[in-house]
Amino acid sequence: MTKKESSTGRFSGTVQRGAGHDEGDPDYLDLAGDLEIVTVHAGSEKEVVERRHVILKSFGKREREEE
Repeated sequence: MTKKESSTGRFSGTVQRGAGHDEGDPDYLDLAGDLEIVTVHAGSEKEVVERRHVILKSFGKREREEE
């Protein structure tokens, strides 16, 4: 990204139950939805939108401690 561009992200989706059974388990909750990355080119004010369907998984207790 150059100085003449700016980007922002938007997420729209739902929280869904993952494979984990307890709150500390990996994949206890997932965020599933659509992610939009919007880049605006300053000179032309042109917006470029990149859309992706994503599933964001939660970390388990042990995974958080390792970071």
